[in-house]
Amino acid sequence: MDDREADNALIDELVELGIDLDRPRETRFHFVFAASSVADGVAARLTADGYECEVTEMKPNIVVRLFKKSEWLVTATKVMVIDCYIISELRTEFNAIMAETGGMYDGWEVEVFPEEQHAL
Repeated sequence: MDDREADNALIDELVELGIDLDRPRETRFHFVFAASSVADGVAARLTADGYECEVTEMKPNIVVRLFKKSEWLVTATKVMVIDCYIISELRTEFNAIMAETGGMYDGWEVEVFPEEQHAL
């Protein structure tokens, strides 16, 4: 299953669970970078596009730290309605940004409202 098929499968699963995706909800997108400066630059770019962004250092554990440096997670959040088309368009846009910056798009998640949680 490729990334777009996985996106569509997740959307289908949410709908099957009774999650109303026509309702605007907080949607978070995750990106990983090797350098804080690149993460900060992408966060600024996404903020200009209407996302609220948070940059977090992800330190490897003590054993891995000998071989791997910290990575930087950007979480971009926006209240929006989602569907297969919107998520596909955003994946295309985000993949282009990642190709420019050397980052990795690490997927998305949506808010589930309290009254919908019984379905999960």
